[in-house]
Amino acid sequence: MKCLIASSDTLSRVSAQKLFTELGLPLQAVANGAAALIALLKPDGPDLALLDVALPGLSGTDTSKRVQEAGRKVSIVLLGAKGVTEAPAGAEGLFDVFLPRPFTLDQLKAAVTEAIAKHDAAEAAVAPVVEAPVTPAPTPQVAPTFRRPPHLGPTAAAPAPIKAAVPNQFSTLSPLAQGHDLLSKALGGLGLESVRVVDPSSAVSGAEMSAWSVLVLPGKSVWIDLLVESDRNSVRKLFAAMTGNDQASEDDESDVMRETVNIVQGTFKTAFQKEKLEVFTPVLPKNIEGGLLSTWKEGLTDPIRYTFTSGEIRIAVTLFPKTAAAEKRDANLLRVQHVISQPVCVPGCDDMVIVPKGTMLTEASLEKIKNIAEGEADGFTIETIEHSPITAALVRMLEAV
Repeated sequence: MKCLIASSDTLSRVSAQKLFTELGLPLQAVANGAAALIALLKPDGPDLALLDVALPGLSGTDTSKRVQEAGRKVSIVLLGAKGVTEAPAGAEGLFDVFLPRPFTLDQLKAAVTEAIAKHDAAEAAVAPVVEAPVTPAPTPQVAPTFRRPPHLGPTAAAPAPIKAAVPNQFSTLSPLAQGHDLLSKALGGLGLESVRVVDPSSAVSGAEMSAWSVLVLPGKSVWIDLLVESDRNSVRKLFAAMTGNDQASEDDESDVMRETVNIVQGTFKTAFQKEKLEVFTPVLPKNIEGGLLSTWKEGLTDPIRYTFTSGEIRIAVTLFPKTAAAEKRDANLLRVQHVISQPVCVPGCDDMVIVPKGTMLTEASLEKIKNIAEGEADGFTIETIEHSPITAALVRMLEAV
């Protein structure tokens, strides 16, 4: 179970860290509501959150409300203000346990234990009944169906060009074919009240910021570069929609762009995994942001592009799928432009992993592999996937900086 505490009180964060260390649970500590919301909206975000009622920027109850609206199930321990013995009016349904201040470490432990018990009970209530094992008949795989979040309103008729824009080569990857629905869900999760999809061929005017990620489906031999673009005004508006605070700094804008691409990437990754497709995101040498990709995306074929608008917010998401078959390579022939599709272990010692699966090779990781290869008389082979052209260009650019 992942856990989070959002409190402007240093003593509370330190006490919580001590408690969760004793409980053996990972704890992320933040000091304001905006940071808490960004963490809690991630598809793999915390399952349990301790939130101050009076958080800077966005209150604990408002944070909890936005998380609920996004459809994430998080158990909430609401930490009261000093001298206040009851939860604030109108907070019903926004927390599982209320803990007034001041509190002792034992009281905090009791509140956390109660919240965990409620979380476990809720999980058990929805868990399927386990019956005697029966060998199931093979069934065809069915593409998942995605429902729009309730706060997005009725599903609008999807423009015909959107599905037509998906290249035939990748038409079997239904999460790509359903991209407009998936991304509406992802952006809706950021706190937007409504999302309207426009013609995918329309460009974002004056894109000033970008964030980039990669998805690799080794079983389908597909590499997907994923690019999110926007202008600074849209990013500030999106920050305000997420946090209730319209005073975004440049650092906040970068965080929002990264979080946007993380949520979009996470949505696609979950969709592929529901179709029983293996997917991983290579470990990248550096984060890319600030419009650096605009130079490299020109001339690439078969992009799948979606542009979203909500009020003054305008965001474009472009996917560049490319075939990328895995192949065996001699360890001595590896290059920085390769990604490891299986973990690299010391020969004869499978428990000692030198380079984890899905790692994009850097000079440091490449040196580790070649040092092992030099000590092996017969050498050994490694399954790899080669970078896409856009990734290779970005890696070269980063190496030149």
